[in-house]
Amino acid sequence: MKRTLSRREAEYLRQGALILGCGGGGDPMKGVELIERIYEAGRAITLADFEDLLDEDIVATIGYVGGGVSPDELDAVANYVKEGDTVLRAAEELSKLLGKEIAAFMPVEPGAGNSFVAMYAAAMTGAVTLDADTAGRAKPEIVNSTTSIFEIPLTPIIIVTDYGDVMVLKDAVDERRVEQLSRYVARASGGLCVVARCPVKVKQLKGKVIEGSMGLALAAGRAICEEKRPVEALIKVLEGQRLFEGEISSFSRREEGGFMWGEIELIGVGSFKGETYKIWFKNENLVGWRNGKVDVTCPDLIALVDAYSGVGTYNWDDKDFFEGRRCVVIGREADPIWLTPRGLELFGPRHFGFDFDYRPFRRQGGNVCTG
Repeated sequence: MKRTLSRREAEYLRQGALILGCGGGGDPMKGVELIERIYEAGRAITLADFEDLLDEDIVATIGYVGGGVSPDELDAVANYVKEGDTVLRAAEELSKLLGKEIAAFMPVEPGAGNSFVAMYAAAMTGAVTLDADTAGRAKPEIVNSTTSIFEIPLTPIIIVTDYGDVMVLKDAVDERRVEQLSRYVARASGGLCVVARCPVKVKQLKGKVIEGSMGLALAAGRAICEEKRPVEALIKVLEGQRLFEGEISSFSRREEGGFMWGEIELIGVGSFKGETYKIWFKNENLVGWRNGKVDVTCPDLIALVDAYSGVGTYNWDDKDFFEGRRCVVIGREADPIWLTPRGLELFGPRHFGFDFDYRPFRRQGGNVCTG
């Protein structure tokens, strides 16, 4: 059923998407900006389910691709002037290439920045936002998408930069090649570009994405904004688990190859006193160690939130990680689509170079494939 969100609900969704963003998912302030542009234009975000669309309707994903860039790469574009609305340009160019209107835009991932790219494109073009995404949590690479599991073509692709460059990628060898090409364009453009991709008919998409993820983000955001015990309410909404509670002891990161890499370390408090926790991230939180032993891994959700407000942390903002800040690590089991041999191949820890298999954070019950 279609749901048109108020501006307040849009902010709730942004707060929830920050949590599901697992430390990444795009700049939260970009989400603020896009929400303002939508509602100040007299438009609104409308979430829709598959049953609200026709089988032949076209759904496309659209979002930012970006990552860490060097000072030299920034200097290379310093004299270029930013122009136009890159999101709308990408959406319009894809529609023009297809010769069809796009009925719905789908976020590539939950994120306080990236989710709202699709919502903005939908609101401003008269389309709707499909209440779904391709991961169920934010992820660093294009290949970490359920569309890759089911081999849904990403092409044709439109790539637009802030400087007015428009590129069309009609075909690609595979998803990894799409990742490389998009990432290089982002690096050559100050660290960011907009990519509209994966136009597909509704009937070909059903059962192959994570449905209800935007509604979950909305519920999560509402919980931390309205409930008296925000972290407890959040864990209940997510059907998640408190994996650790502690104070930030160190935070490090580096920019390399179009990504942000780093580690977050915590010292336990309360019932976790005397223990330690470490999170490794590549843009997003991907592996957690408790007392030096693997505790949780991608594709499970690993969210680090403020222990008092429940607000999610963002790995690109140093101010989120001051020493002594009290935070809670929350785990949530990945959608069953990911817990298959192909899903774990694309989004398990070995994909990121680790020499261990996926470790579900749930210690009792459940049927998990680790082969």
